Amino acid sequence: MTMWVQVAILVVSALLNYASRPKPEKPKPQEATAPVVEDGKRIRRIYGTVWVDDSIVLGWKEVGQDPIRTKGGKK
Repeated sequence: MTMWVQVAILVVSALLNYASRPKPEKPKPQEATAPVVEDGKRIRRIYGTVWVDDSIVLGWKEVGQDPIRTKGGKK
């Protein structure tokens, strides 16, 4: 009889734990901010490993999410 009581307590405890767990928040999409580039600024050509304090952005493209399109079945 004590085994059935322990099983019942285990089941009730598992149900309470499942019901009271915190709900995870859905992740928010990240916002991309394009860097500001000065007109007429020279592009540095660096060969080798050096430390650059003022970097430059040559191109910027916002990458989105494209749905995967598949055709089902065989050809």
